[in-house]
Amino acid sequence: MPDSWLSKYQNALQICREAAESINDTKIELRNNGQRKTSSSVNDTNEHIKKDILNVSSLAENLKIELWDPKLISSKTQGEIERRQNLLDSLMMKIQILNEAFNHGRKFDNSERLELLSSSSGSGEMANNQWLEGDEVKSALQSSQQFHQKRVQVYEEQEEGLHVLANSLNRQKQIGINIGKQADYHSEIIDEINERAVSSDNQLRHLTTRMQQVSANRKKSTFGLYTTFQ
Repeated sequence: MPDSWLSKYQNALQICREAAESINDTKIELRNNGQRKTSSSVNDTNEHIKKDILNVSSLAENLKIELWDPKLISSKTQGEIERRQNLLDSLMMKIQILNEAFNHGRKFDNSERLELLSSSSGSGEMANNQWLEGDEVKSALQSSQQFHQKRVQVYEEQEEGLHVLANSLNRQKQIGINIGKQADYHSEIIDEINERAVSSDNQLRHLTTRMQQVSANRKKSTFGLYTTFQ
């Protein structure tokens, strides 16, 4: 049974390739013909490119959602999920290159051409591709491996950075938990001090009342004795 996720991914790659070829062909024709190319033709081509980019962006979002669907995750190995995530990351990079080239009206540089051709064509097709001109064919083939190694290195550095960040957040969480425990402990101590203070205040009030009573009784007794002796 065909894998629907991979089929959609291959469809997205094809749309990326067609959009890139349209952008490249438009720039070549504008460069060769100058003002002789009608604005109507340019607008039609640009509209087609815009639709292609919107379509492939929508496909990429759907692929992202489907990739993390619990049913797909449970039916695939962790290695396969990671491989598909790498494919999706590559697709998102292609879409970003297309958007920048289309919106800013610039040519694809060598590394961008390599990225657009990667995972969708072999070295033989790359050598015959019209995007690469003159010595660019040789340099593209020589630097393809280096380009992908660099991209892998960037991913690994990002993963390491995320790992460091996760450890830092865990440490901060633990510090927060310890601070909360200390706050609860000190709160209990303060409550105990308040209880003792209230108790001491009550005892002091009771003793004060007793002393006042004793003093009053003593005055009455003294007055009675004084009256008797009179």
